[in-house]
Amino acid sequence: MKSIKILGALALCLCLANCGNSEESTNPMDGVWQSVGYGRIVKIEQGAFKLAQTTSISCLPVLSGDITMFGDQIYVENDTLRLDNGINRYTFTRIDDAPLICKNRDTTAYADPVLNFEVVAETFRDHYAYFKERNINWDSTYALYRSKVTPQTTDAELYNVLEDMLDSFDDGHIGLSASDEVEEAAYALREAAESEESESGPTPISGRRVRDSIANHYVKDLKVSTFGFFQWGKINEKVGYLQLNQMLGFADYDIEQTDDIEAFFEQYFEMAEEDISHSDNEVAGINRLFNQVLDDFEDVEALIIDVRFNGGGSDEIGMEVLSFFNPQRKQVFSKQAWFQGALTPENKVYLHAGERQSTLPVYLLISPESASATEIMTLTSLEIPSVTRIGDRTEGVFSDIFDREMPNGMEFGLSNEVYYSMKGENYEGLGIPADVVMNYPRSRYVFFYQVLDELNNGGDTAIEEVLKLHQ
Repeated sequence: MKSIKILGALALCLCLANCGNSEESTNPMDGVWQSVGYGRIVKIEQGAFKLAQTTSISCLPVLSGDITMFGDQIYVENDTLRLDNGINRYTFTRIDDAPLICKNRDTTAYADPVLNFEVVAETFRDHYAYFKERNINWDSTYALYRSKVTPQTTDAELYNVLEDMLDSFDDGHIGLSASDEVEEAAYALREAAESEESESGPTPISGRRVRDSIANHYVKDLKVSTFGFFQWGKINEKVGYLQLNQMLGFADYDIEQTDDIEAFFEQYFEMAEEDISHSDNEVAGINRLFNQVLDDFEDVEALIIDVRFNGGGSDEIGMEVLSFFNPQRKQVFSKQAWFQGALTPENKVYLHAGERQSTLPVYLLISPESASATEIMTLTSLEIPSVTRIGDRTEGVFSDIFDREMPNGMEFGLSNEVYYSMKGENYEGLGIPADVVMNYPRSRYVFFYQVLDELNNGGDTAIEEVLKLHQ
């Protein structure tokens, strides 16, 4: 996961049937705007906005409300509407009127399985950025799965067809979801069709068990915050250890932390969706915690930051941690969106200089389980001279998830953004390599078992590598 969806999919009744600029307005935001990339249309009129997702064959309402909900994140500059959200900048250009598809929406066709398949297909064709990197021949992929969909295809059958198609990409930022009823029916169909023979492989083991075993093995007085997603302590007098296991959940919404993680985050995400300053509050939360870490590590000579079990969250979290080791604002990478065969203008991303600075050498532990926002932290670290990366290549999924709705209510996501290092390198599908390589397996559970085995037979090899340098 990458960040809370500021333009999240809310099933609201929206009509763009009269989107023309029929009256003169003195408010520069008023009018109809088309996004640069991202497939969105927005109408703003007298402080109220209506947003829709578009393809050439669909126009789906997703959000409406008062423009003030975005605060100063939205503004007009050179007759371009801009929306800033963390490190992201979305731009919209003014158009005379909404597309005809938004004016003549035929909602009676929304259940048509062929239409729904084609909406997904067109979205991938126009927005997916990594056909080459993922070795996908889109024309043949489209032909194969389109042949499986007819007007009589049920929602459950369509779900399975789409799931098979999307699984073929092997992209951790591609996903599909539907109602519980549809997903359960789809699973039943698949279970009936597939062999009962179970897949071979190691018995699943939780990353939490592995990470906690490491922390408790090395740190005597471990401090734990946010259900262990942030935990730290001294390994010895010279080396401090921080485990950052998730890039979200740090905003202070005054929610009681019980043993029920699921209930906590259900309430957390509800509050986050209503919080226009959510990204800022996440950053403020991690800032407070990391200041505590530096207070506790005032007398150490090195710091290990372990993100080997961190699957992502919000890009800004890891970047904020690294700002403590960045004395001067600098560009650290760039990103662009893919749309209809071309990239949108470059969005240069900068890392600010933290108010508090540390000169400690940092050892960033990475693995194939370091993904998404964790890879953005790793990408940023390439521009921080005091950071050494130990472990193995990260997963290789960088793009924010481009979330879309289908006319029938199902939802899907894909990778539509390209991230470039300051050397112009794109690590999608490859992962960012370590400076000191530990040769971790790419298979999740094989990796987990290897780390546990090493821990019980001489110690965690990545941590031991650091300890040898600071005896």
